[in-house]
Amino acid sequence: MEQIIDDLSVNTVKASELSEKANTLLAETAPWIRFCALAGYATTAIGLYINSSGDHIRQIYNRFGITLPAGGSPTSPVFAFIAGAIGIVTATFLLLYSIKLTRYSNTRNADDLFDAFKNQRIYYTISGVLCIIYLAVIVLAVIVGVGVGLSLVRH
Repeated sequence: MEQIIDDLSVNTVKASELSEKANTLLAETAPWIRFCALAGYATTAIGLYINSSGDHIRQIYNRFGITLPAGGSPTSPVFAFIAGAIGIVTATFLLLYSIKLTRYSNTRNADDLFDAFKNQRIYYTISGVLCIIYLAVIVLAVIVGVGVGLSLVRH
């Protein structure tokens, strides 16, 4: 990491070299972004499969002596649809970011770089909103948990 920072230091590298070094780093990053996007699709598909096959999952758990509650799938179909849609949308923007970044690396067309960063911004905006929602749910769960705990102590 220090080597990269030293190589990109404004004090030691001319602007044209900095631009080429930045382009090289972007080109090296694109395959990893594509991998993360494809992993996002895969984990979404696995999650949807697990949700849709509650009885099959229950049988696997039973083989190990773990008993799950009776019923259909582990989560509701509405939750599965929302989680699946979020997974697909976020993976899609990440994949588009990778594709545009790769195209920019090949063509050096500024519009491709702009489109890549636009897709990256959308991806991080969605991820940031999801983090806020997740943290709000955690805070709410803690408040409810403390409230239930205090009401049990009083009685």
